[in-house]
Amino acid sequence: MAALWWKFNSGEAGTHLVRVKDAGLASQEVWLDGIHVDAPPGTMTFTGPAATLLELQQSDAGWILLVDGTVAEVYDPGMG
Repeated sequence: MAALWWKFNSGEAGTHLVRVKDAGLASQEVWLDGIHVDAPPGTMTFTGPAATLLELQQSDAGWILLVDGTVAEVYDPGMG
């Protein structure tokens, strides 16, 4: 499975990028602003910058990232 990317703004903490490899699998890996986030397999919620709640959810359209309950923008690193 290709890596999934999202971009979000957390107010004064600025703009951030989340990358997820193997979403929903035991081998899932998450990076926030290029830093690997250590979490047990199956973890779908994370604390982000400025205490934001980051939640991975599977929808009919695929995986989404919620930031404090709001859907984050899908990001394409190839497009800058």
